[in-house]
Amino acid sequence: MSFLKRFDRRTLVLAGAGAAGAGAAIYGGTMSAGALKPCPAPGTLSGAEASLARIGESFLHESATTDERARLVRMARSIGAVASASEHGEVLREAAAALAAHPEEDFARGDVVSCGGWVLARGEAMACALVALTRPRTSIASLADI
Repeated sequence: MSFLKRFDRRTLVLAGAGAAGAGAAIYGGTMSAGALKPCPAPGTLSGAEASLARIGESFLHESATTDERARLVRMARSIGAVASASEHGEVLREAAAALAAHPEEDFARGDVVSCGGWVLARGEAMACALVALTRPRTSIASLADI
């Protein structure tokens, strides 16, 4: 009890502010040193987007049928036309989730594909391909000829 009596409200507030400042300084130092990666930017799926896109590109080149490619390109164009930059990630998440809604059913039917070393349900692979087609650095027009 005597320990708590030594601290008045002002001392506690100053100690809390000092601790918060020290925490912010440590966090800033680790971020600038590259020890921590920043959270994904708004409008992106996650930090795994590049990996998903690589799997999707593998599917498009190795396993997708002509009809699947055409369907995915149409979906990608629709997402690009409808979604603003701030909505892009959310619209893409919803479309990818719809494609990969029931992977256990695909596996039960044996509807699986091998993409870049991964064995995926066809719907999961199509969701990855949609990520590949909607990445800002990927030209949808050039992928239409895949």
